[in-house]
Amino acid sequence: MAGANIGRLMSRLQKHDVIALGAPIFIHHFEAHPRYLPLTTAALSGVAQSERQGVTSVITLMELTVRPHQLGRPVDAVQVATSLARHATDFLSNDCRLARLQPLLDVIVLHDFLA
Repeated sequence: MAGANIGRLMSRLQKHDVIALGAPIFIHHFEAHPRYLPLTTAALSGVAQSERQGVTSVITLMELTVRPHQLGRPVDAVQVATSLARHATDFLSNDCRLARLQPLLDVIVLHDFLA
């Protein structure tokens, strides 16, 4: 289903040398989410193969190790600050609310690439 859109996602990512990775990217990948796994695999492969640098913050580690609903929603500002400090030019996530960052970062929402 998502296979037809992998090329479109990669086309967006290829414009960037440094990409910020939101926690949902890792969560969907580690849980092998049937709709998102092809997209997360493609995105993370580019980082693993040194095609681009991936950055994230300690908030991601917290979300991966502690159930986020027990803590409430972590502050997006920490993710964005980490991204900007590491000179990321895009933010790959699955949180459409981050679109408001568009002037600062090219926000790429994984859900937009589903068929």
